[in-house]
Amino acid sequence: MLGAKAIARAKINLYLEVGARRPDGFHDVTSVMQTIDVYDELYFRQTDGSAGLISVRCNDRRVPLGDDNIVWKAIEVFLDKTGVVLEGGVEVIINKRIPVGAGLAGGSADCDRAARQAAGRRARQRRRAAGRGVRRPGHAHALGADRG
Repeated sequence: MLGAKAIARAKINLYLEVGARRPDGFHDVTSVMQTIDVYDELYFRQTDGSAGLISVRCNDRRVPLGDDNIVWKAIEVFLDKTGVVLEGGVEVIINKRIPVGAGLAGGSADCDRAARQAAGRRARQRRRAAGRGVRRPGHAHALGADRG
């Protein structure tokens, strides 16, 4: 996760079905998404922790930088759920190319990529320890079911 660059691709919905409203106020959502050639760049680097455990910087002023940032939250949840302890901290620098608020899933893509980068680092370490190579899976389209 640290000292790495990751690409978070924008997505468009090829199909979107919004179901009935659920008791919790959300709707069941089914969609088919396709990545496109617009992306954000995320840079991860280890810090001494003087700016806190997690810090986020971005070239777009509309993106929140504190604990209300979705990338921040993804890393925070990862650390909490896995028990990983960082020596120092982590800084994420987001080079925003996906337009904010354009409906291209830019924030979600960044969040997903940060979580996969963190989880992938752990998986790569386990595979290296077991003497196996590192695979880099990718996907261009996906069928999703969630709430919205």
